[in-house]
Amino acid sequence: MSGIRKELNFRDLGGYPSKDGRTVRHGIFYRSAGLFRMNEEEIAQIESLNIKAIMDLRADWQRKKRPDPEIRGAKQIEHTGFVPESGREIDFSPRGMHQIGEDARNQFEKLELYYRDLIFRNPDFQIFMDNILAGNVPIIFHCASGKDRTGAAAILLLLALGVDEKVIMEDYLLTNKYYEDMISDVFGKMYDEVISDDYLPVLLQIENGVMEYIGRAMLEEIRNRYETTEAFLEQEYGLDRKKLEKLRNDYLE
Repeated sequence: MSGIRKELNFRDLGGYPSKDGRTVRHGIFYRSAGLFRMNEEEIAQIESLNIKAIMDLRADWQRKKRPDPEIRGAKQIEHTGFVPESGREIDFSPRGMHQIGEDARNQFEKLELYYRDLIFRNPDFQIFMDNILAGNVPIIFHCASGKDRTGAAAILLLLALGVDEKVIMEDYLLTNKYYEDMISDVFGKMYDEVISDDYLPVLLQIENGVMEYIGRAMLEEIRNRYETTEAFLEQEYGLDRKKLEKLRNDYLE
């Protein structure tokens, strides 16, 4: 969106094609990094979008430390700040993400498991989808950097709207375009360490952007656990055929 800084990773999911030939409506679903990062001009632009709801996917302590600004006319959706069991002992700080050698490999294995778990039985994603079904849109959903929890929520939403996995991955990887300057800067500053370790570059990419491998792992895990995407959506989030039909009729054109 014009006027909102690139590094806020803010974008409209409208325009993506669904497999039934329709497209996602513009001006309904916005994904973003944390709104607490926005300046007054950016907040004014957000308010011009007639936002009805904001889904802040951060943990409770993150929301309390850096609360979202008040957006006129938008309700803050209450949720649990859910973290899968596999992610509760992961150190996401630079200390945890800048490891090398065996420690770096162990960290990556923990992260992969966390991302594979994130899209399943997630009560915050259930609340997110319930609000969309109830018509509480336009909606902004975000976490701190708008790439991990937000990326998983976008995958879930686009799957429910019938968007092809190839297109879903294109949206997932678009984060790297928004964060390309930061990613390049981090890799440049840590060049000597990066070229001497196999797993540190992977951790740095996960920390500052997204990895195609991780996005595909989330989609792969759905296939590992369910025969069809429809079975996943119904069993995990109660999106049966009737609800999917309503969702698509409401938000595709």
